[in-house]
Amino acid sequence: MESSTDPTLADDEATLAGFAFDLAERIDAAIPRWVERSLRTTAGAGGGFLEPSDVARVAAATREIVMPELRRILAADVDEGAGSPLEALRGGVGPMTECLDRRGAARPPRDEFLERQYPGDPYGLGPASFADVDPDLHEPGLMWGVSNTLSRLSREKPGMTTRSFHKCTGIAASSAFTALAYFFSSLIRRSECSCESS
Repeated sequence: MESSTDPTLADDEATLAGFAFDLAERIDAAIPRWVERSLRTTAGAGGGFLEPSDVARVAAATREIVMPELRRILAADVDEGAGSPLEALRGGVGPMTECLDRRGAARPPRDEFLERQYPGDPYGLGPASFADVDPDLHEPGLMWGVSNTLSRLSREKPGMTTRSFHKCTGIAASSAFTALAYFFSSLIRRSECSCESS
């Protein structure tokens, strides 16, 4: 039984909300840099030529698409299965694609899997990880993911992961990798407890 000083499920979810807010703000700030890098790299490789106003215009259009969906996902209850923040970012490549097509960039060859999986991303601009958008998003994205998963586990087994979650969030500023170690430790302990009770 948890003592009154142990973090509760409400504490866990409040901390998750803090990570979600931080991640949203950081992504919002990173979108212009991501757009500029993607446009210049892809246009340069594909023989296109950008106009001076392209980057600012496309960055603004990308933010208008990405941020409402991103905030919806991050604000959703963990049990809703609202989607991934990376899905919101992948869904925002339309303005960049249109700009590159308009400026004459050559579309790179893609295999059948990518054609089927990402039909609206012919230039391969969608990020596979938060670091693809900006290296500084790696740790906040990782911490949000860990916290989201542990919140779900805490609901399934009240008290099972609360202590590990508290340790995880308490060291977030120092090392996301250490936080992941606590996360996997909690999964192992959860599995062991399930086996013992069966």
